Amino acid sequence: MIPQLQFRRCIIFLCCISLTILTIFCFSFSNEFSTNLVQPNVQKQMQHLNFKKLQAIADSKQVEDQQNEDPETSNIIQKSDVVSFFRNIVGENFDFFVKLKDTRMKNVSFSEAGAKELDEVDQLPNLIDPILKSSKLESIESNLIPDDAETSTTLPNLSYKDPTPTQNKPKLPYLGKVSEIYQPVFLYSPSKICESHDDNLQLIIIVTSAPGNFKARNAIRKTWGQLSSTEAVKIVFIVGSSIPKNEKKLNDENAKHADLIHGNFVDSYFNLTLKTISMLEWVINNCQNAKFILKADDDTFINVNKLLKLLKPRMSDTKTIYGRVGTGWTPFRDKMSKYYISFDEFGDSLFPDLTSGPAYMMTRDCAELIYNEALDQKYLKLEDVFITGIIASRLNIQRLHLKEFLNKKPSRIDECLLRKSVSVHYISPREQLWLWKIFIDGNKKC
Repeated sequence: MIPQLQFRRCIIFLCCISLTILTIFCFSFSNEFSTNLVQPNVQKQMQHLNFKKLQAIADSKQVEDQQNEDPETSNIIQKSDVVSFFRNIVGENFDFFVKLKDTRMKNVSFSEAGAKELDEVDQLPNLIDPILKSSKLESIESNLIPDDAETSTTLPNLSYKDPTPTQNKPKLPYLGKVSEIYQPVFLYSPSKICESHDDNLQLIIIVTSAPGNFKARNAIRKTWGQLSSTEAVKIVFIVGSSIPKNEKKLNDENAKHADLIHGNFVDSYFNLTLKTISMLEWVINNCQNAKFILKADDDTFINVNKLLKLLKPRMSDTKTIYGRVGTGWTPFRDKMSKYYISFDEFGDSLFPDLTSGPAYMMTRDCAELIYNEALDQKYLKLEDVFITGIIASRLNIQRLHLKEFLNKKPSRIDECLLRKSVSVHYISPREQLWLWKIFIDGNKKC
């Protein structure tokens, strides 16, 4: 009786083991089958995400371009992190290119045939009220530079007398004086733009632009730059040297518009300080009758009317720089950072008070004072820190904070915010058109 009972128990035990093994095998096979079935569909759907969704994802990552653009800037996400983020989602067929010029994703493209560049189909995200659709918009867009205009690549080197790549370049970081590398020569410039306006010229706007940013410059000309047709305001663009293809297009652009200042330096992130010094030299020699000078990036929307209103009570000001003032900023000591500053470049623990770079304005007398002092000082690549911080501090130039200089892109832009602001940053050429439409067509009471 006992052996028979043991035999039954043994049979039951073996059956349980067999059932367990069979269950595990079926579960594994089911997972593998479902993965093989679902994954291609998911990948296919991800590879066909429209660009608007991709832009929304990119915007949600809040990739910042320049750490020293705004006192509230924080949590900068590195370019490689964002690239890895999208590659992990979509796979190897997806190429995500990030260009850090203000803090936005500039180009998103697929390797699939027939994919279009983001800037060709870029639509303003849900940041602006879609109430201002105008029939004039299509005609404005049709006048933009054709879509084959390319964006120049950043050339991380300093230029001496000749902008050609055959010239010897100093090893970065460069620790010599500005005067040793700056060449006071313009390949061409609009020398007569201020001549005929005498005392009526209140403001000269100089837009710092990369050579390949043809669409950005043309969008400004078709929007808020139109206000430069008055005697009170004039606008010009300043660029440096670039690749031959861009140089040919720049020549054609200048022949058409006659509003380009072409400085004698390689246009790159490391040469932004040289670009601003070149801007100041041009003002000194060609626009002495302007009462104020506004420096703005080409991805910034400027409310010229608001700016002129701010100027009226300040016509007698001297030795003043206006903008978004940053206080207590510390140098980046991380060698892997784009904004790394060594102790040899700047030894103090805090930068002087400064105005952030996307847009700031100065009284006319500041131009010559800053220019002469800057030439005799040690070069620093951070343009706003060097010009409006270090040099302005040495000259006891006042830095005046004006809240109207946003110098960033708010989470939402409506008509009232736009009309109360002087500068909004990280604006694409297409967004310039929408903001201009808000500006000229809006009738909302604020």
